[in-house]
Amino acid sequence: MRFVNRFHLLLVSLAVALAFAVVFGSEIVELKKRITKEYFSHKEFIFNFKNASGNQKKVPTEKEVRGILERHRIKVKSIYQSEGAVEVKAEDVEWRFLPVLVRDIEKIYRIKSLSAVDNTGKGNFELRMVIE
Repeated sequence: MRFVNRFHLLLVSLAVALAFAVVFGSEIVELKKRITKEYFSHKEFIFNFKNASGNQKKVPTEKEVRGILERHRIKVKSIYQSEGAVEVKAEDVEWRFLPVLVRDIEKIYRIKSLSAVDNTGKGNFELRMVIE
């Protein structure tokens, strides 16, 4: 009985690889096409997303922002308007009014920064917000 040497193992593995290539060749090509199509559709989405013009929001005024805060019964400490932005400082803002306030402001304006700190642990926040 002969021993199997490296050459025979190489021939057998090459034959198995060729058989797999013949049997699964069309599936591999089809998979490559699907992956390429998915990749380019993703790249197209990213390109369109970056170049899409977002809906323009209004420039806030001190009077409009004060009206929104009064509708939510928030005690305003100070409101300061500067170049296209309004800075609001408020105190004793209850935790349950905070998400509703942010939602209502974000419908009309863009919130550039928001800081809500509760040093008491009672759910009454000191609010600092810059609205654009």
